[in-house]
Amino acid sequence: MRKPNVVFIIADFDFGGIENILSEILIRLKSDKDIDFNVINISGKGRMHEKLKAEGYNILSCGSSKDTLKKFNFKTVNKLRKLLNELKPDIVHTSQYKADYFGRIASIGFPHKVITHIHNPTIQKKFFRRLTNRLLAHVTDAFISVSDIVYDMVEANFNKSDKPHVVLHNFIDITKVETAAPCTKNDLGVADKKLIVSVGRLVKEKNLELIIKALPEILKYVPDAHYFCIGEGGNKRTLQNLASEEGVIEHVTFAGYKDNVYSILKIADVFCMPSAFEGFGIAHLEAMAAGVPSVVSDAVPTKEFASEASLFCVNDEQIIASQIVKILTDRKLSEELGYKSKMISAEFSIENYISKLKSIYSNLCNF
Repeated sequence: MRKPNVVFIIADFDFGGIENILSEILIRLKSDKDIDFNVINISGKGRMHEKLKAEGYNILSCGSSKDTLKKFNFKTVNKLRKLLNELKPDIVHTSQYKADYFGRIASIGFPHKVITHIHNPTIQKKFFRRLTNRLLAHVTDAFISVSDIVYDMVEANFNKSDKPHVVLHNFIDITKVETAAPCTKNDLGVADKKLIVSVGRLVKEKNLELIIKALPEILKYVPDAHYFCIGEGGNKRTLQNLASEEGVIEHVTFAGYKDNVYSILKIADVFCMPSAFEGFGIAHLEAMAAGVPSVVSDAVPTKEFASEASLFCVNDEQIIASQIVKILTDRKLSEELGYKSKMISAEFSIENYISKLKSIYSNLCNF
């Protein structure tokens, strides 16, 4: 039986959620050897691009600047068509809006199948993007969505031709989480504290101000509570100022990016994700794999499978405070949630993901 030839197309290959997922897929497929693959990074830019290329992966590009991603750049379309003609894929698998846009336009007239992988549950604000997503759905052979929330958005707004559409939840590397050595609270400068941890970009949609606003109420019942905020972003100064205004700055650590997140999660007492929206919520799944009980926004799609292992609630600082206090003051509940989290997260291994992805390819192309 002939192996399928897949070309993954991405717009920009830096370090980020979608990029990290793709890099892990490539690593597994390289060792798996059931699929031949190439990668086209349209812009030719990004730290992950350089890293994987140095490791021997065939990462092609349409240029060497982000100018290649301008929406009316016909040179990009022509270059992409030339690459696709040379590679002769059975399947083109796109991720990120601009990769979806250029990848589908460049594929018109070729015999290969096109899979568009959607990670974001929000409808594009720009009219041009909404229009092109709807029009290009007609030249899409199948959609993959990372959650039921994303699936519903795609069906309501783009998939008007009833193309095949499946939900494929994201994955984590369970082995990396399990083998990460726990650090100590002394290492973090928070000895003897009850640690509330969040992981993610410091941007408005993450609603991290709700944790800070919840802290005064939490401290009434758990005086040794401490919020350890992992991540960077444009909202950092605003959050720091808010912590000062709320009188809790001494109970908050803005830790920046950390390369030992799993080690930190393993000593956390509670994980909190009050996001306004998420395509999936990978940080919550990682916390679950580390056995951390969690307080999570109702808007996070992990609710689709983790409702028995985490406390989900509306985004209100008083309710968030009460849920965090509940976990920090009830050891039995904390241990129960941590145990269930580990059990559920085990289903989301990269091995299971790759197996499901192969089935999608096989069903689409009858391999």
